[in-house]
Amino acid sequence: MFFFPQPSDQKVHVYELNNDTLSEKRALAHDGGVMDVSYSPDGAHLAAVDTYRKVYLYKLPEYEVSEHRVLCAEFWCSLLCEDES
Repeated sequence: MFFFPQPSDQKVHVYELNNDTLSEKRALAHDGGVMDVSYSPDGAHLAAVDTYRKVYLYKLPEYEVSEHRVLCAEFWCSLLCEDES
């Protein structure tokens, strides 16, 4: 799976690569332009932040929104990137 933020269209585009074919699997809409995306260390979630500092936490593999908050991006990154040891 590949994730490409597209600030101009306010979506995260999710692509799937099968053999030599790249096809869009989902387009995840946001209120503002998407600035960054990150997987959780366990691969269970995808976090995306937009220009309005809204952070969406998607549950994988369904890409259902499990959280949607206006917080600073550093807070969410610290949750996703913390050492689990």
